Amino acid sequence: MPVALPALQERELRARVSPVGCLGLAARGCKLTVAMFGLSPLPRTLRAALSDARDRKVRVRRAAVVDLGRHAEASDGLEARGELARILGEDADPSVRREAAGALGSARALESTDALLKALADEALEVRQMAILALGEVGASGPEVVSAIERFLAAEGPAFRFQALLALTQIQPEAARSQLLRATRDDDLEVAYLAIRLLDEHWLSAGKDTEEIATALRQQAAHESSRIRLAVGLALVRRELALATSIISDVLNATFKIRDLEDELAAIELAGELGMQAAMPGLRRRAFPPPYSVKNSFVWHATTSLARLGDAEAQAAILKGLGAWSRDKRHFAVVAAGVARVPGARARLEAMRGDPRAVDPETLAAALACFTSPSGVNRGHER
Repeated sequence: MPVALPALQERELRARVSPVGCLGLAARGCKLTVAMFGLSPLPRTLRAALSDARDRKVRVRRAAVVDLGRHAEASDGLEARGELARILGEDADPSVRREAAGALGSARALESTDALLKALADEALEVRQMAILALGEVGASGPEVVSAIERFLAAEGPAFRFQALLALTQIQPEAARSQLLRATRDDDLEVAYLAIRLLDEHWLSAGKDTEEIATALRQQAAHESSRIRLAVGLALVRRELALATSIISDVLNATFKIRDLEDELAAIELAGELGMQAAMPGLRRRAFPPPYSVKNSFVWHATTSLARLGDAEAQAAILKGLGAWSRDKRHFAVVAAGVARVPGARARLEAMRGDPRAVDPETLAAALACFTSPSGVNRGHER
């Protein structure tokens, strides 16, 4: 039986407090670079980037490729995209060729399809992997591209299977479905996890529910990896509520650290939305951590879910937060009070109207709207 999703106001309000940023699967392997000293150099003009792309120093060529990628994403970036394709096929350094492949993918350079197909035979593993991903991003879906990517689905190296699944799902989801179903049983946990997430994203969450997919996921519900079990629980929550609730509660209550922040946040919020009383021990551990313990990112989220489940201590903590000296704490408390419809909070929220120094007016309005919006997922709290 389909599970009612939370009201729009609640989803918008929770977004105001979420610490989880963009964790898209395509970003896997991305590295963030922080300049610790000095000012960042100015980006190269197209002419300068084209010139430096032929410099004898590898670091200069690699930096030039980054700037060429920026120019390639512009509407008039044909020349930059052409130079990136040349670099992919000719540069002597594999790290430069890898950057070129990634830049072509980010630029959605469909005209570079032939260059990327040739790069699938590159001697460097890192270049081949990036070329697979880039083919998925540029959107080339011809039979030659599909056939080339499918060859990597049986590769011995799990990294190739991972990239190929992601790329094939991007360009031809229906062609990828049977491969994804098979991959849920892959020996490599990264590949199996990706397959479950993609099946959820492209079919279950999109309303394209099929018994074949549900059956494949149920078979992994007792997997030895808690990461796989939680992914299965989150994917099946719209269809197999009892099974999903059991999985999510068990993983939240366990003392080990959940690897994927996005999955942990989803589990915490679902516990409150769907009335998972069995998950209260895990929620309390996050909402009220012992002194000197490692700080977790989801204190307010867990407190909110506990309050939705009727936990008096959590509700009191939220009410106390409404009068905090810190504006940030008041902000979190306002969000929590609205999402959880904390008894006694509505009058205090109303009293904050007209005082932008107390709390952001839009956040306050969204919180108050939760008290008047019907929701099929709230459990016995003030309406």
